[in-house]
Amino acid sequence: MRKILLLIVLCCSINASAQRIDKPGETYDYFCNVQHSVDGEGIVYMPEYDKSGNYLIICDSIENPLKFNSLGSVLVYMSKRGWEYIDTEHSKAFGLPIAIALMKKRVTDDSQAMEYLRLKPKYGTKRKKKED
Repeated sequence: MRKILLLIVLCCSINASAQRIDKPGETYDYFCNVQHSVDGEGIVYMPEYDKSGNYLIICDSIENPLKFNSLGSVLVYMSKRGWEYIDTEHSKAFGLPIAIALMKKRVTDDSQAMEYLRLKPKYGTKRKKKED
């Protein structure tokens, strides 16, 4: 009986650390992928843009695309705005080597992910089918 009582006390004292939808205001990790394009643009893939096929490019205050020398300079730009580097994946696209970095930011609301960033959509990957 004491073992059962001790087990109940232990279970009640364990804190859950995962973000729950029913607990607004609790912090959670928001993730995005960052890439340095061939033409020097900083490309950001946010979860809500995956469905539309669009991606975002980093812009200045008048929505001109910022140019970066490397993926490292894009990562520094993002880290100064509260994003934390996680890992990099290397692959090829159209025969060219590319590196895509995974980053995260601690937020209490999805809108905080965009704070201190000026991003605008660029053309999407999904194309409309031609009608015959």
